[in-house]
Amino acid sequence: MRLRFWGVRGSLPTPLTPTDIQNRVLAIVMRIQAKDVESESTREKFVADLPD
Repeated sequence: MRLRFWGVRGSLPTPLTPTDIQNRVLAIVMRIQAKDVESESTREKFVADLPD
């Protein structure tokens, strides 16, 4: 019997490690300026403008 799988990567994705999460949070914290936390709308804009 032959099986053929189309469209699969052949590897399993791995979750982020605690260090990866910490580094991502730190990168966000380093971007925050006083103007980004003045109001709810500026906080929402800051979060919306973060890179993926």
